[in-house]
Amino acid sequence: MKSIFEEMGGTYTLGADGMYYPNLVLPEEEPHYGKYGRMRLCHMKEHR
Repeated sequence: MKSIFEEMGGTYTLGADGMYYPNLVLPEEEPHYGKYGRMRLCHMKEHR
């Protein structure tokens, strides 16, 4: 029986501890932030 992740084309790698970990890749391009996203990002940088 395959998991939903495997049905969507995902794969797993066996780790040293015997657990299977998903092979995840981050997208190359920067995310697009809207007006409120940029405002929140600026606030978070100023008030860490």
